[in-house]
Amino acid sequence: MEKMKKFTALFLCIIMIFSLSACDAIFTPDSREVIGNQDEIPASVQRRNISNSRESENRETSEEPVIPEPQIPLILFDKSSPEAFIDSIWENFGIILQDGEVFFDTDEGVSYMEEIEHVLLLFSPEFIRNMTDYFRSEHRAKYFLRIGGHNDDQYGLAEWRKNIIVSVFYDKNPEYCGITAPVLAHEIGHTIHYLVEEFIGEPQSEAEMRAFNGEFDYVEDRYDRVWREKIHGTTFAYDYGMHCYYEDIATIFELLVEDPAEMTARLSDPLNEPLFLKTQYIREITYTYISDECYLIFMPLYEAEEIRAGLGMAA
Repeated sequence: MEKMKKFTALFLCIIMIFSLSACDAIFTPDSREVIGNQDEIPASVQRRNISNSRESENRETSEEPVIPEPQIPLILFDKSSPEAFIDSIWENFGIILQDGEVFFDTDEGVSYMEEIEHVLLLFSPEFIRNMTDYFRSEHRAKYFLRIGGHNDDQYGLAEWRKNIIVSVFYDKNPEYCGITAPVLAHEIGHTIHYLVEEFIGEPQSEAEMRAFNGEFDYVEDRYDRVWREKIHGTTFAYDYGMHCYYEDIATIFELLVEDPAEMTARLSDPLNEPLFLKTQYIREITYTYISDECYLIFMPLYEAEEIRAGLGMAA
């Protein structure tokens, strides 16, 4: 009986030791296991990890670039009436759509809504919201998108007066209509540039863009036919980008939206290295100072980087 008591006591001691060890493994910070996995992290955080950490990692290793998986935001815009669509744009993006009632309430009205919807979703609600919230909180500036009107010289116009005003113009001639996704992307690109220059300043912004152009000078050479024939396709998205560094940036956004396949092909070509480096730079400053939630806009660049890596070129 005495032996049985001793055996029982010894058994209980062993059980207690194992119990304490198990508790230590759960509650001691140094020995705790991480619970959860990448799939449980919100998609927006995963995309930010991809875009912000991927570039620094690729510079340090020879790994091929990773293309973010496209995820179109699932937003159903109410196109039942011009008023309902205008409300949807305000609620999702913080953009005040002006003068749209007249132009949306026409035979082409739905197509106009779809063009606006397309480009705003490419930039993403989160990205546009970051911009509109910044202008509102830091400058008490509202963000207006004005539809319609007539301009003899331009399809669109971006201005920063008291408020941010993006205008896209309309004419009865269907070949002269600025209510298109590429024109909207161009003008929104200007407002992205406005915000970025808040942080890096105009002199630095201009100097960094000029550095990609070699000996070309926006002021002296923009109308020079020799220069146009020599570098327009290798260095600029469109010839209009040769006018000034503001248009240089805006036309890159324009081509990214107007013809993504063309942009991928051009950025993949080693002869177009200046344009490739410019587009990388624009992506970097956009992600750094606003948000990487607009990664869909830069899909042609991601695809070009993958192609270049496969060819053994620097990405």
